[in-house]
Amino acid sequence: MAQPIHICPRCDAEYRATVRTCADCDVRLVRKTHYERALDPLPFSEDLVAVRTDVTRLIKRLADALARAGIRCHVAFDRKYHSAGAVEGSALYYHTLYVRPEREEDARRVERRLEQEADVEDAAEDEEACPACGAPRDPGAPECPDCGLFLGTT
Repeated sequence: MAQPIHICPRCDAEYRATVRTCADCDVRLVRKTHYERALDPLPFSEDLVAVRTDVTRLIKRLADALARAGIRCHVAFDRKYHSAGAVEGSALYYHTLYVRPEREEDARRVERRLEQEADVEDAAEDEEACPACGAPRDPGAPECPDCGLFLGTT
């Protein structure tokens, strides 16, 4: 079970579960687990470190993985990359994901793990497609049904 922590709703400070009042704000703390805390958006500040800029789908996947690892992040729309890479009518929007400097290495480890998982998924998809035309193929078939490429014998 996830260990609870207490959060100050005013200044965002974290405390052990045994502390009930914020030392700076003198307000009652809110109880959360580390996972629930990681789901809270991290407010932007100048000291945050950019981990990745990418399309929305991939940034969301990384943000979800970071939350599962207990790492809070801030995601911001990136106009610079959007305007440089956008095609008129395109639905590709770019975002940048930021973390606190002390969590950067942990976030990069999570990012590398996601990339490795994606590489394995891509390799599995490649094995099921014809290398010449990309058409789906039966793994036992000696040739591609679309382009006729000889795929070998099984």
